[in-house]
Amino acid sequence: MFGRSAKVRASGLLQTLINRKAESAGGNVVMINTRRTRLSQYCHMRDDYIKKTLSERQHVFPNGNTVHRDIYSAFLATCVENDVLDTSKVKASWQVVDSHLGYAVSTQRNLVKELSKVSGKEKRVHTKVFQTSCDASLSCISGDESMSEEYKGIPVL
Repeated sequence: MFGRSAKVRASGLLQTLINRKAESAGGNVVMINTRRTRLSQYCHMRDDYIKKTLSERQHVFPNGNTVHRDIYSAFLATCVENDVLDTSKVKASWQVVDSHLGYAVSTQRNLVKELSKVSGKEKRVHTKVFQTSCDASLSCISGDESMSEEYKGIPVL
């Protein structure tokens, strides 16, 4: 998701490299019409588009939770078929994603509390545990089985 301007202005070599990287990883590049889908303006909880300025970097849900606008747009992009956002797929997928994100956020809050009590080498250990836990949560969200296997035994809700 680079947007229209990158497609028009990016060098052909860069586009070729991105396509090759995706293919070598077993994926592919799917171009999405960002003007038509308006992913950064959509809120699945309201089922409505809310115009935002470029300086608004957080998406605020009606329940008060926030998520970085680009991350939420990337999630929504996984639910686009033929330049149309499948809102039923968004709502179904969000239930799984929301529980994993909630776990990662609570883990981060606990880590911050713990890190305020320790210093030096112990901080690095706590930080690595948190990163491993987040990676495991994200791999479950994305369905990446190889990552899930790598972090077997890490509690993921």
